[in-house]
Amino acid sequence: MFEYVLQVPPDALSCGDTALAVLDECRQVANAAAARLAHTARDLWEVRLCAAEAAGGDAETVSRSAIAEVAVTLGCSQATAKSMIDTAQLLEFRAPIVNEVFRAGDIDFAKARTIAAVLTDASDETIRAIETEVLAAAAHLTPGPLRSAIWRAWMRANPDEAAAVRAGKRASERKVYVRRGTDGLSWLSACLTDLEGSEADRLIDELADSVCAGDPRTRDNRRADALLALLHGEAYLSCRCGAPDCPHAGSEPPQRRAHLLQILVGIETLLGLSEDPGTLPDGTPLDPELIRILAEDATWQGLLVEMRSLAAGPTPDAAADEYGVPDAAAPAVTVSRVAGRGRRRAPGPVPRSAGVARRLRPDGVGLLHDRSYAAFIDGGCPVNDGHGGHEVPPPGALTYRPSAATADIVRATYTTCTFPGCSVASARCELDHQVPFDHADPLRGGWTVSGNLAPLCKQHHDMKTQKLWACTGLGGGAVYWRSNAGIARITVTQGSLAGIPKGPAPVRIDEARESFTDRPTPDEEIDLLYEPTWWELNMGDSLPPPPHDTELRERHREHRDVVRRRYLLQPPPF
Repeated sequence: MFEYVLQVPPDALSCGDTALAVLDECRQVANAAAARLAHTARDLWEVRLCAAEAAGGDAETVSRSAIAEVAVTLGCSQATAKSMIDTAQLLEFRAPIVNEVFRAGDIDFAKARTIAAVLTDASDETIRAIETEVLAAAAHLTPGPLRSAIWRAWMRANPDEAAAVRAGKRASERKVYVRRGTDGLSWLSACLTDLEGSEADRLIDELADSVCAGDPRTRDNRRADALLALLHGEAYLSCRCGAPDCPHAGSEPPQRRAHLLQILVGIETLLGLSEDPGTLPDGTPLDPELIRILAEDATWQGLLVEMRSLAAGPTPDAAADEYGVPDAAAPAVTVSRVAGRGRRRAPGPVPRSAGVARRLRPDGVGLLHDRSYAAFIDGGCPVNDGHGGHEVPPPGALTYRPSAATADIVRATYTTCTFPGCSVASARCELDHQVPFDHADPLRGGWTVSGNLAPLCKQHHDMKTQKLWACTGLGGGAVYWRSNAGIARITVTQGSLAGIPKGPAPVRIDEARESFTDRPTPDEEIDLLYEPTWWELNMGDSLPPPPHDTELRERHREHRDVVRRRYLLQPPPF
């Protein structure tokens, strides 16, 4: 038996105390900086709204544009930017004591956001009654328990109001969504009532325990399989112990429905000549071997992809970089463009990969790519002229609405909205003419071709319509965005450029072509008016969404406007 004695240097304790003091000081400084960041974002948002009110602009669209400015500047999502603004707004005007403590750095942003999120629907009287109690709880609770403590205080101070708010949330916030995770995993989340959550947990446990003790899966893995089995309507799991005397041997669940997915993958990967991953429509990468297995029972449709090399001139300063690679050998920027779509083909066998040799690139090669990309931008990059490289308009180019084939090509090129940082899938976006379509003379304006179309989600399309933001199409599918305030960013198609710079690339486009949302003709407006709205296709006769569900409220507002316009066009009943 060996015994070890931990010997502590005499000054170790004092060093530890110093480190703790530094940590506490950094905590307070970081919290105060977070408060300043949130309030500065709120101040910008308020300035933009005041300017819009003075100019008679649409306050809702201007508000979303200000949130987008904050998100693009900070490099965060618009949901994060909106959360910062909403938190600062509530604390500034409705919870002054919490706001003062937040500004002093005594509570962090996570706790301030939790307080603001819970108390958004509370009355001013309730907030005044429980603000001190909430602040005391925030001093020693993390955000999760703090949320529960706020609700308990609210129920004690104003039980009727708390019950009404909770009833409203049960009707409005119950939802299920899938969030892409990391390492090939996704999160399936559901917002249920407390009773429904407990019941769902019990059902998953029961199904996870329907196998014998020899099953090799962990309990967490069995619970995940149990949830998927419940979604397929199965009453038990198939045991994987492999023992002949297993009490569950021979009990196999019914055949499941095949996958209903669209996967974009290179032909080299399908033939086993490459290990490049494929992607789902939203850009999520998939393992190449998994794609080959799925492809044997899938319908195929080919997309013709045209590869182009755009010259990126070397920088004139240095003869070679730190790796000894001459600037003259700097790689050209390679871009890909979806040029056509083939017919659908029946399932068929796919060869297995025999192994693909991989050439490892030296560390720092991204520097070459950064320099090439900067040269690509600076060296006279092509700007979209609205004709997509065609000398004469192809079939359908002079019609405002794109064909299904053209729309598929555009959505295969861009997996998401082309606004910087927006992750709305292109399948849920509108297709925008970057160079506007000329309804009076279609030959003169931007044509309806894949090179002049790009997906934009509804809110960013509206910002572009009101000239709060403008965009210019660049070579290789890149899009140059700039706001009225001078914020400039470049977005690129997934995998279209040989290396994307880690920081914003230098942009020197003095006179960028303006691009706004096209206005259809009166006849086209009537045709579009009687097509089913998104709400009619997806929600049917559902009740209007609650105020806090901004996305559904936007969809419902569009639907309500269309229904009203249809009503006004109806003939009189006499």
